[in-house]
Amino acid sequence: MAEVPSARMFVPCEPVWQMLVRAAGHTVQYSACVLGRGGECQPDDTFGRVFPSAAPGHVVSVGEREDWRGYLTAFHAHRPGVTERVFARLESDPYEWVTAPLRELGSGLVVDLACGSAPTRPWLRECRWVGVDGSAEELAAAAVAGRGPLVRARADALPVTTGAVGAVCAVMALPLLTPLPVVLDEIRRVLRPGGPLVALVPARLGLDPRGLFAWLRALRAAGVAAPRWPNPRAREHLGGVLGRAGFEVLDSERRVFSFPLESPEDAALLLQSLYDPARPPSRPTDPHVAATVAESVRALPMPLRRVVARPQARVPSHVVSP
Repeated sequence: MAEVPSARMFVPCEPVWQMLVRAAGHTVQYSACVLGRGGECQPDDTFGRVFPSAAPGHVVSVGEREDWRGYLTAFHAHRPGVTERVFARLESDPYEWVTAPLRELGSGLVVDLACGSAPTRPWLRECRWVGVDGSAEELAAAAVAGRGPLVRARADALPVTTGAVGAVCAVMALPLLTPLPVVLDEIRRVLRPGGPLVALVPARLGLDPRGLFAWLRALRAAGVAAPRWPNPRAREHLGGVLGRAGFEVLDSERRVFSFPLESPEDAALLLQSLYDPARPPSRPTDPHVAATVAESVRALPMPLRRVVARPQARVPSHVVSP
């Protein structure tokens, strides 16, 4: 495919072109919308290229432990689609919940930021939708599932013209994306006036001693620390972070889902989904550790928060970066 053009605008268009994409050492075929310039389809002119971003066997060294961007690149290279697999084990689907405000959008374009394996796509089939992610391996997983169109791009430098987007969806993304102030500025820039940002983030357990002790038992049995995030405030105080970045919070709702630990396979999946820069993402989960975790706990609460916000008409003069 062609090199990424310098233009700042993309236009999802028809017809859909079949592209061969080389990713993670194999070739997959998927339908992707050609992103042309000036509203015209150009089959040989695209913004998205999918190539391996981390070599097989890449290990995060001690010196890289605080390099979140490098760690997350390796994490998603080795474990694409892991969040979708975890959510698939919950008693109800968080993706249905987070996409509910977007299904009412109408004809506006939805940009799924840090879309991963694009699990929101089945819930937004009637919407004009494009998934954006920086991970070649996550996009390859989305392509194999027949989800598209897809664009490989950084969240802090979106190839989207200003004010062209009807809504932005960010599922389990804002606590991870860096530098967060720049990412939020980009979201504000691409949204049309009144366009919403719909975000899903992990929430606090709150007053749930049983849930807290269940998590402590599971983490102790696994010998791992509590999950960490590059932007913990975007998880714990997202409303305040968005407010300081020039957004008005319209709705904030917390729900607690339940992850069943019915087998060592369930425990292994859960442990694979936890961010821990001290542990190389290439390291497989020890089967004995997974069995111990499954024996220690039967289920774990998974609290999530959905926040709907929109850019303020004018950013207050006292805005401070999060």
